[in-house]
Parts: sequence; structure tokens; C-alpha cells
Amino acid sequence: MDWQDAMEDWSAYLREHDTEGEQALAAMDDEARREAFTLELTFGTGGLRGVLGMGPGRMNRYTVERATQALAEVALEDKPAPKVAIAYDTRHMSRAFAWQAARVLAANGCRVHIYDDAAPTPALSFAVRLLGCDWGVVITASHNPPQYNGYKVYDGRGVQLGPEAAARIYGRMQLTEFFTAQTQPGDEGIVVHGEQLKAAYLEGLASMLKTPEISKAAAEFPLVYSALHGSGAKWVTEALAMLGFTQLTAVELEPDPDFGGLRAPNPEMPEVYGQALAAAKAAGARMLLATDPDSDRVGVQVERDGRFIALTGNEIGALLTDYQITQYLAGGGDPARAAIITTIVSGDMGEAIARRRGVQVRRVLTGFKFIADLADQLEAEGIRFLLGYEESYGYLAGALARDKDAVWAASAIARMALELSLEGKTLVDRLEELRREVGDYRERLVTQQLSPLGFAQRIHTVMTALRQQGVDTIAGRPVLRREDYLLSVATDAEGRQSPITLPKSDVLKLFVHDGWVALRPSGTEPKIKYYVSARSAALADALAEDMGRIIGGIK
Repeated sequence: MDWQDAMEDWSAYLREHDTEGEQALAAMDDEARREAFTLELTFGTGGLRGVLGMGPGRMNRYTVERATQALAEVALEDKPAPKVAIAYDTRHMSRAFAWQAARVLAANGCRVHIYDDAAPTPALSFAVRLLGCDWGVVITASHNPPQYNGYKVYDGRGVQLGPEAAARIYGRMQLTEFFTAQTQPGDEGIVVHGEQLKAAYLEGLASMLKTPEISKAAAEFPLVYSALHGSGAKWVTEALAMLGFTQLTAVELEPDPDFGGLRAPNPEMPEVYGQALAAAKAAGARMLLATDPDSDRVGVQVERDGRFIALTGNEIGALLTDYQITQYLAGGGDPARAAIITTIVSGDMGEAIARRRGVQVRRVLTGFKFIADLADQLEAEGIRFLLGYEESYGYLAGALARDKDAVWAASAIARMALELSLEGKTLVDRLEELRREVGDYRERLVTQQLSPLGFAQRIHTVMTALRQQGVDTIAGRPVLRREDYLLSVATDAEGRQSPITLPKSDVLKLFVHDGWVALRPSGTEPKIKYYVSARSAALADALAEDMGRIIGGIK
């Protein structure tokens, strides 16, 4: 069907049933309409994500209803009256989408549990686990710009869906016409949860982190926290207060779907720290923390010698690796029976620290579902899961949730910083000690934005050229090893091959002496990312620059 015909079908339905939707479609410009009706949001392994607006290529009530109808039918195939938990963040339409999903699920015979207020993504995973749910849904677009929203689905372990389960739902979506989802007009049968779930989570967190002597010292440690107007506001502030951080200055707590005018509320971006930095300087704080809108990622800046130093996701991951292992070994744990999990694009410093202490390191594909899934497997094998982390500011420990958890991470980082302060050190001091111990690891991340129309073809052209033509040298250093996760094969400089046992993924990782570059295009968004890890800042910069030149030269 031509995109204009598809748009007219939507227009006809909206004219009859949805005046606001009709007005929203009329307000879209021609380019937005073409994109919204040429493309369709794909249901990836995490679910849906896209710009708000009308059409199959946008996030709206009807894309949410269609996905939820498919989820309900798949869930009912597995068992009668399945139980589903729902959470949502502070974005535009998040609450409305969450309740519409709840009404579709209830109309189909599912037992639905929903939060009464915005809650972090890890709180959804926690609810699934605590309430014994079969599935979970969270409405969020995480750290994306304000015009985005999304729909993520979880299994009964509180883990984001893997490829097979996602394919089941997407296959059912293809059989579901828009505007045909079953729904109910009211909230009959939907169970609403409030403070009791947050209290249960905080109780579990306290058992992991709280000790009387640390709580007493925490009262003398000034700290700033920014929720960036997201769902961490109540959860993180209450967690830090519970740990004794009474000199806490909290900012940007009020819900705001425009996130105070930020281009993107992403803790990886320096511009999001403006208000938090001003508050930290005014309060004489030693550290500041900021979580993204769904509070599954946390950024950190540390005061030293009168200025605040931002830590990267890899650096925080290395520090937490050091901290978690130290705590585990101090309790008499066997390092050979413990593991750290990270991803194939995360830096090497955390792995170097863990291996030096005799702790296992497992690498998985990017996506916290892979970390959470392996964490469950390891625990079943009697291996202690100490930490899972991604370079993109996501961290998890313990069993409260099975997704990256900035409520836990912010609390653990604050406690780690406090303990170091009692030794007269900062997180930056400890990071420098670790670099002297295991190597001066540095990382870089470059994102190349592509045109929304035709981006898939550009990605195909670039990755095909890199695979077929190959890359012999980067930054003047010969490529010693290639790992192709789409072809599931690793090849060394002599042409010897070995299998890669991870699931297939369109990732290409190129190793040189003392460093590597990993290319990872997005499957749903118009961008190509490449990640760099090296044993010096100069080499990391050189690898990043030359990889950009190589990609730019592909026509």
C-alpha cells in the first residue's frame, strides 16, 4: 500500500473515533507524515521505541494497543489468566500509554498490576519478581530526547525479552490490524500499587548496603543528586536518605516531560549537569549523581581540588568491579566461584581488575537482557554474580531486579565514595591507583547520525564494505584479530578462524596491539556507533579518528 493511502486509512478512522488524533495528524508536516507512514516501528528485543505522533512509524495509542494485543495473545497461549506488571516514566504520554496497555491486557483476560505513579525501569523488573508475574511492560524511552517514547516487555524473571520471545510478539503483531485491539473502557480488575512496592524494594536495598557505621559517616558527606525530572526522584532520594546521606541536595525532582529543555536527558552528556553542578558548588558537595528519566542509568562527577571531574561509564564500571570484588573477598568469598559480566563493547579495565583478583569475566552482546539472562544462569550454576555493567552507564548487582538499576547503582556509588573518603581518597584517586595496578585503559565512543530515510541501506553499505574489503591497519597499527559477530567467527592475522558462541549480532570488532575498535550499527535508529578501548589516551584518540576516516571513505 502506498504511504499516502495508508495515511488516508488512518485519517478516516481518526475522523470518526479520535478528534485529538486527527488534529495531531493534521499538525504533522509533509516530511513527518511520509516518514510516519513509510516506516513501521519494529518490535526489537526490547520492544518499541520512536517519536510521538500519528502513524505506524510513530509512538501513539494505536501502536501501543497493537503491541499489547499481540502480547496478550502470546501470554494467553502460555497459560490462562497470566499476570502482567506495568510501570511508566515521566515522559509525554507515558501514563496514558501505560493505562491503555493495562486496559487491553485486562480486556483479554490478563491479571494486571500497575504502579500508581512514575517508577524507575528497575522497579518494573522488581515488581515482576516480587509479585510473581509472567510478563512486564514499562513505558519509557530511557534517555532519548523528549519527543520519544517507548514500550519495553519483560519475561517472568524480570528480564527484557530475548530475540525468540520478541519474535513471537512481533509475529503476532503482523497478524493484528491497527484499531482492532480489545480494550475496556474502565479500570475494572486492574490492581494499583503504590508505596508498598517502593518500601519493599528499599528494604531489600538496605539489606545489601546499609551498615550502622557507614550510615553515621554518611551524615558528614555532602552529596548532590539530580533526577533530571525523571522517575528516580522519589526512589533515589529515599534510598540515599535511608543510607544516612542527610546532607543530600536534590534537584530537578519535579516531573517534566520536556526535561527542563534538555536536548536529551542522558547522563552521558555534559550539558545535563548544569543545575546539579551549580547546586554542588553551592553546597560544597564532594560528588554529584544524575539519573536518566527511567532511572536505569547513572552518571557521576567527583569533586577534587576545587573542580568536578566527570567519570565515564567504563570508569564507573571499573570502580564498581573493584568495590564489589573487594567486598566479596572480605566476606571470605572464593574468587573462582564469582563472576563479573560486561559487554563486548565495554572497555577492558574492569576485566583486567577482575582477572587480577581471580574472578571470572563473561562478555555478552550489548543489551542488558543478555547480562541479566547470564546472571540467572550463573547463579543456577552456583557462581556468585557480583556485577553486570555496560559502558553506557548501566549497572546491576544483587537479585532485586534483572535490569540495569540506577537506584542501586547510585546508592552503591555513594557508599563506595564515602568509604574512600574515610581513607582520605576520592573515586578519582582510586581510579588512578587502579590504572597504576592494571594499566592505563582509556575509552572513546563515537556516534555517527544518519538520515532517517535510507539509513538502513547506508548501514548495510558500510558494514558490507568493512566485511568484504576488510581493514588491514587502524591508526598505523596492523589489525591482529577480527571478531565478526554476525558471521560468528573470529579471524587472526594469519587467517586462522575460531567460532564465536554468542548470538548473532551486526557487530565487527577489530583488534590492534594495545587496543581495539568495535562497530555496532543500530537496528532501529539512524546511527552507527563505534567504540574504542586502548592502553593510552593518545592511542584511543588515534583509533577513533582513523575509524571515522575509514567509514567516511565508504561510498
